[in-house]
Amino acid sequence: MVVDSTRINSSTYDHLSNFSYKQNFAEHNGYNWIWDNYEIAYHGFTHSHIDGINHLSKNGEMYNGITDPSILGVDNYKNGIISKGVLIDVPLLHNKEYVEAGYKVTLKDIFDFVNKYNVKIEKGDILLIRTGRWIEKKIKGDWDFPNKSAGIHYNIIPYLSEREIAVLGSDGTNDSNPPLIKEEGSPIHMLTIVAMGMPLLDNLNLEELSKKAKELNKWEFFISLQPLRFEGGTGSPLNALAIF
Repeated sequence: MVVDSTRINSSTYDHLSNFSYKQNFAEHNGYNWIWDNYEIAYHGFTHSHIDGINHLSKNGEMYNGITDPSILGVDNYKNGIISKGVLIDVPLLHNKEYVEAGYKVTLKDIFDFVNKYNVKIEKGDILLIRTGRWIEKKIKGDWDFPNKSAGIHYNIIPYLSEREIAVLGSDGTNDSNPPLIKEEGSPIHMLTIVAMGMPLLDNLNLEELSKKAKELNKWEFFISLQPLRFEGGTGSPLNALAIF
């Protein structure tokens, strides 16, 4: 299971990921009813979520030159995304609990893991990359994650395009910080969402998935992504389920 981690590495920084909850009470027809109001800003560095294709644009243009964000809303995935998932466990490859904040996961990491653990990355797969972010937080405590975080090297993107990967996800925001290109703060988001029309999964907690994969010695599994049906939404909070 891939679940919402709910906590940030630097809570004073990530004011965008606020979450509030209110419980309401009312009497009606002799019953005492209780209902909830939720308010959540899920984009940012805290909550597990999916980025829709309208989440980012370049000079006002989104994927395929589209300028109307309502066309590319997350409601395009209202029937869910169901596919084969593949976990690339980078700390396991390097015999570590986590790779240090700031680490760039390269194409060599992908190839080395695939060869060592006999994994197949195929057309339509949902590729998940674990850096051990939440373990690092548990061991070392909070740090300024938005300014120093492990993520994916942009040299992976042509490979994802060649293999026709459907969705990319990680336990961070996929982009690493500090960025390799000063002028491009979020190259992974730009290349996948805008150039390739590929949705992203950010801030997943991949720890239970990693444990189960190691227990079974199996890194491929069934995965189901079910975003909320926000018409024209730029994404959705997400609880993805992996089943072996």
